[in-house]
Amino acid sequence: MNTEPLTLTILINNHNYAEYLRESTDSALDQTYPCIEVVVVDDGSTDESAEIIRSYGDRVVPVFKSNGGQASAFNAGFAHSTGDIICLLDADDVFEPQKAAEIVNAYQKFQDIGWCYHPLVLFGEVAESSVRPSGLTDSFAFDFRSRLAQGRSPLSAPATSGLSFKRALLDTILPMPAVIKITADNYIKFASFGLSKGYVIHEVLARQRIHSGNRYTLRDDQTVPRAEINLQTAVALRERFPAISRFANRLFAKGLAALPRSVREDRTRNGLLHSYLESATLPERLAISMRLLRYRAQLSLRVRN
Repeated sequence: MNTEPLTLTILINNHNYAEYLRESTDSALDQTYPCIEVVVVDDGSTDESAEIIRSYGDRVVPVFKSNGGQASAFNAGFAHSTGDIICLLDADDVFEPQKAAEIVNAYQKFQDIGWCYHPLVLFGEVAESSVRPSGLTDSFAFDFRSRLAQGRSPLSAPATSGLSFKRALLDTILPMPAVIKITADNYIKFASFGLSKGYVIHEVLARQRIHSGNRYTLRDDQTVPRAEINLQTAVALRERFPAISRFANRLFAKGLAALPRSVREDRTRNGLLHSYLESATLPERLAISMRLLRYRAQLSLRVRN
């Protein structure tokens, strides 16, 4: 029996968040669990981020790269990591000091899980509020694999800073397509839900900062980027993980329904939509069409209300 303690990597992805980067990095370094490494990926920042990262010396593993987006940052950070467990942290968010210890405890208690997540508390330019996955009131082990294989959605999961994974699982998921520039955590968590059992911790172990620079969270003006992310994620999931293609088809229909006609026609011309549908079977195309109609009806009703 292996009695060696689990090592945990905190992977921080950063792009022009120098204003928040030090607080985020300090929260990663100030964990009560001793066996950690902190990998900080700077994705081509043009602010003072590089100087801040260098100021930590050998307390962090620095990764400097040209700007390529969040997916490429995750890929680069994972390639430089060594931990048995990987925790993701956005550079504008903050971990609670006991986070690493609680995460390690979950993986030790449930040794057959590949992922673990917990709710976040929002802070910053909003009143502090906890975001709990689907109203859960306790911690539970979950297996979403059959749900995704049937094309059904898992329970809602938190953003990047609430996610952690076993290294062995991420080895099957990363590297991921670099075309996914933002919200790349969707690809990782959906793939992980389709591949492995997991565990949801009820306790809030991180804080997600809301500020004017957020590109996605609580933004009602990001309909097209949100749709594009769903389409890109669906394409990548279907190609890499055929076992959850029905879920990818659902995500594809959701993204397609939200695209304005002009954008949809452009995506058809450049082959993204056409190639996806060409790869689907006739029953799959019919299912996508039916779900597309349903999503469009829901969107239309929402607009009228």
